Amino acid sequence: MKSIIKVQNTLDSIAKLLNMICVAAFALICLLQVVLRSFHTSIMWAEEASRYLLYVTVFVGTVLCTRENGHFSIDLLQSILPEKARVIQKLIVHIAMFVFSCYFTASSFTLSKATGKLVSIVMKIPMGKLYWVMIICGAWMAIYILIMIVEDILAMIMTFKKREIVESGQ
Repeated sequence: MKSIIKVQNTLDSIAKLLNMICVAAFALICLLQVVLRSFHTSIMWAEEASRYLLYVTVFVGTVLCTRENGHFSIDLLQSILPEKARVIQKLIVHIAMFVFSCYFTASSFTLSKATGKLVSIVMKIPMGKLYWVMIICGAWMAIYILIMIVEDILAMIMTFKKREIVESGQ
C-alpha cells in the first residue's frame, strides 16, 4: 500500500507541476498579446497556443479533481444512509466513474485516430496528437479511480469486520 501512495504522490506532483506550467504560460502569452496590441502588432500563434494550454489545464485539472474526490455528489443521500450502505454506495459510484473513464479514454482514442491527419491552422500541430491529452488524462483518472475502488473494498471489509466484532461482543 505504501508503494501505491508513493506512486500517487509522484503522479500528483507531476499533475500539479504541469498545471502550474500551463497556467503560467497561458497567462504570459495572454499578457504579451495584450501588451503587443498597444503597439498595433500581435503574435499569430498566441490565441491558438493559449487555447491549447487551457485545454491541457482543464484535463489535467480533472485528474486532480478526481484524485481529491472533488466531483459533484449529493451528500444528502450519503448522510442519511447507515455506514454499511454508505460504503456500498460509494463503491458503486466509483465503479460507475471507472466505467465512464474507460469509455472516455476509448472514445478519445477513436477521436485521435479520426483526426490524425488534420493540423491546426497556425501552429500546424496534428490534432490527433493534441487529443492524446484526453487519452492520457482519461487513463490517469481511471488509475486513480481504480485505487479508490480498492480503498472502498478495504473499507467495506473493515466495516463488516467491525460489525462482526460488535455483534460477537454482545
